[in-house]
Amino acid sequence: MRLISALLCLCALVTAQTTGVPGINDLTINGGGSGSNSGTNCGVVTTVPSAMTLAISAAPGSAIIGGAANNCVVGSVPVGGAGTTLDIDFVSLGFWIDGTGLLGPGNPLNAFAFTDGGGNWSLSVTSNSTFAPLAVQCAVVDPGGNISMTQAYVIGPPAPPSCYTHPGIGPNGDDSTLQAVFSVAMMPFYGTMYGDIWINSNGNLTFNAGDTDFTSSEGEMLANAPRIAPVWDDMSPNIAGTITFGEYQGGALWACTWDQVPHFASAGDSNTFCAELDLTTGIVTCGADLCTLANGTSFDTITGISPGGNLSGPNNIDLSTSSGYTAPGATDAVYEDFFQGLYGPWDLSYSSTVFLPTGGPGVGPYQVL
Repeated sequence: MRLISALLCLCALVTAQTTGVPGINDLTINGGGSGSNSGTNCGVVTTVPSAMTLAISAAPGSAIIGGAANNCVVGSVPVGGAGTTLDIDFVSLGFWIDGTGLLGPGNPLNAFAFTDGGGNWSLSVTSNSTFAPLAVQCAVVDPGGNISMTQAYVIGPPAPPSCYTHPGIGPNGDDSTLQAVFSVAMMPFYGTMYGDIWINSNGNLTFNAGDTDFTSSEGEMLANAPRIAPVWDDMSPNIAGTITFGEYQGGALWACTWDQVPHFASAGDSNTFCAELDLTTGIVTCGADLCTLANGTSFDTITGISPGGNLSGPNNIDLSTSSGYTAPGATDAVYEDFFQGLYGPWDLSYSSTVFLPTGGPGVGPYQVL
């Protein structure tokens, strides 16, 4: 209980920031930042385009607790002793690994969250998608139960990627669909493995069967086929634009782009958006370049993911402000239904939304990044 109270008890603010001390609490990311004092800006700001390795040096047999949050808040919570503070946003704090199992139980990575006989621990993370800036900090609990915090970091994403053209040609008719078979791997999605996916011209992907529905309603998002919807709306590739798809990284990554596809019955509008599926981790990324959506007159767009089959109740959230949000349950859909108008009109152009399965590859609950 000492650990829980030390990390989660709000006390008087302490402004001193812990620095990384080799052999005690030294955290580095991609080899950078050793011993950095985060000062007032939460330490090293690092850009991670595709992968990162976190490494800690501490006493042998120490338990590692990794925390992540939306922001850095220097000196937010005193932890473990004078001058030692938690410096990431306490309100949005979440644990991505916990060697003690007390704060973040059930994570299979917890069994590996201990320093070895030389006092070293590392974790390599591959990211094939962009993500919102993320604040990261670790706690080190030595075998005697003493707690010290590492320096805090802000991990910054690269610029949101453009939605690229791919070699495969997708459906090109009005309200049309095309089946695409994964050549090597299968896609884990809400706990089920899928060997193929259906590309639907109306801005979405479905499993089990294609869907030519252009109505994009919340009820259909929840009740019908398992769905990934970067921009589900009434699109018309039969008028202009193209839909393309392709496999990459030896078949471990699959992507689809709707390139300059107009909205039905609109003159001169253009919508470019994409979806990227990591078939190893089950991470789904929905990205958009410019989407004018019938020159601003279409309001029934849906963006997000759903297991279908009425496995989820309604879960309409504001995707533009929900980085760090985790769905309540493993089968809960995560989406924004713009028809409801709760969070304003379409606002996801030039952005990427990552849906991260937190229960293992393709296993919910899904987190928004």
